[in-house]
Amino acid sequence: IDWRDWSSDVCSSDLHHMRHFRHTRLIATPLETYKKLIRPSQLVITHSSRTDIIESTIKYQEKHGDLGTGFILTGEDVPPTSIIEKLKRADIPMLFTPINSYRAIQMITSYTAKIQLEDTEKIQEAIQVVEANVDFNKICNLL
Repeated sequence: IDWRDWSSDVCSSDLHHMRHFRHTRLIATPLETYKKLIRPSQLVITHSSRTDIIESTIKYQEKHGDLGTGFILTGEDVPPTSIIEKLKRADIPMLFTPINSYRAIQMITSYTAKIQLEDTEKIQEAIQVVEANVDFNKICNLL
């Protein structure tokens, strides 16, 4: 997800606007359940009032190292400034959007991924996949 595609002025990091996530998880569970679901490279979508989830993730990351995680916080209330600052210090990207969590999930699942010119990591990955799986000589011989 390119964080710049979401219309929001509240964000905790511009450094990770091209971060890729392997897992997307909607969190509407109690904190103790969430703690069992923390994974690396996870995009967490939850209501902006769930400061317990955010603080738990920050503490987990402080103990175990960078998770490569990110947050989309939803709802009508902008997250408290103290939470935004904690996310900045922890170098965890966060985007706040006033839409509800269900709509955010819909937007993500219907998103058509495109490789951006600035996303050199994804470009290299695409090149490697094509080189490993496409036999250009066979294609040329068929022409």
